[in-house]
Amino acid sequence: MEIVTLTFIIIGASASLFSSILVIIEICLVKYKDMANILIMALVIIDVLMSLSIYGIIEPVSVLICEISMWICYFIRDFHKIMVLFIARSLYTIIVRSKQITFTFIKLFFFIGFGIDLLKTLFFALASQVFINHGVCASKFYNSYLNIVFLFADEILPSTIILFIIAYYYYKIRISLMKEALESDIKILNKRIFAKRLIGFGIVFSILIIPVLIITLIQLFGLSLSFDRLLSISLMVYAWYPFCNSLVYGFTKSFKKNIFSICIKTPDFENKEDYLYVLRQANIIRPRFYLDLIGESEHGDIN
Repeated sequence: MEIVTLTFIIIGASASLFSSILVIIEICLVKYKDMANILIMALVIIDVLMSLSIYGIIEPVSVLICEISMWICYFIRDFHKIMVLFIARSLYTIIVRSKQITFTFIKLFFFIGFGIDLLKTLFFALASQVFINHGVCASKFYNSYLNIVFLFADEILPSTIILFIIAYYYYKIRISLMKEALESDIKILNKRIFAKRLIGFGIVFSILIIPVLIITLIQLFGLSLSFDRLLSISLMVYAWYPFCNSLVYGFTKSFKKNIFSICIKTPDFENKEDYLYVLRQANIIRPRFYLDLIGESEHGDIN
């Protein structure tokens, strides 16, 4: 692999790792955590594991390390999709349908998702060959026809379905938030793009589909592109993806204010947290993630 490409991948994986850890630190230091904080925490932990697996792929010590890194990357990448779908469904249920997510639903969702993902990873491990290609881990199925079928049935089709589902959920959420903003006379509606973070969720997730889509189309139509080039495209996307994820899910206006207040030890920060927590518990104000989605921060409005 070319040194420029490898450097770009390392920078992407490092930026992803740093940004994900920063989001985790902020969530841990915030005194009161709602459901959105917990879900985002789970998502960025998955992103941390995805970033770490990239290092094992680009700097393989042995074939065994290659295999472990590839299997972890495959499992985490698939479980990440399940997590993205769950977050979208949760926000839709809470905001649009005005219902709460039960822990029974959470456990059932993750139990089924984890089981399906584990079975798919086992199939991938048994049906594919992991090897070191020019100093970088790579994999391919023993059967070339199975390779195309698996890419389409396991990657493109489910990822596309999830993309359309979350697009529908976020469209409904955006309409619901816009309606509430109109009723509350919130000035944020004057912005060019209202709740653009919701649009960002869909755009960032679509990035995850790009490398697999390119590879499948190339193989399907018999186009000529070297294996090294295909591998480079995949690794570059997967290296930078968690960083993009942190930007849209973690780096909200509240996040920036929280980090600033925590770093410089703002004296009234904890008092504001306590006050806002009481208001949220009494259902006087909406949960924090409502303002995060429309690009506002609750701390800026408390004096």
